[in-house]
Amino acid sequence: MNQDLISTTYGQYILLLIVVVFAIFAISRSYLRLRNGNESIIEFLFWTGLWTLIIAIVLVPEITALPARLLGIGRGVDVFIYFGLVFLFYSTYRIYSKIERVEQEITRLSRTIALREDGKKGKKQR
Repeated sequence: MNQDLISTTYGQYILLLIVVVFAIFAISRSYLRLRNGNESIIEFLFWTGLWTLIIAIVLVPEITALPARLLGIGRGVDVFIYFGLVFLFYSTYRIYSKIERVEQEITRLSRTIALREDGKKGKKQR
């Protein structure tokens, strides 16, 4: 039984280390995008705040108890899983909408260019 406890604790530390290292990596990538002008300061602050919150939750999971109690949810981590799922679905919707807009814009631009090229050919043939 003592061996099970040790391996469980070891596994938790490995998971904690992986999450923290990945979060720091994500923050550094966001900083590089900010520095290169590919991300606004608002986006950088959002992503830095989100990853910092994830680090805090992994290091001190007890901080999730208050939001869980306020919302009437049993476990604190469940609150963040629910919000995470909502965030992922909303992000997927936003990305899908943006892709649709870009595809429509590409179609419109392609038609405009094709009509211009056709007009130029028509003038040359006359």
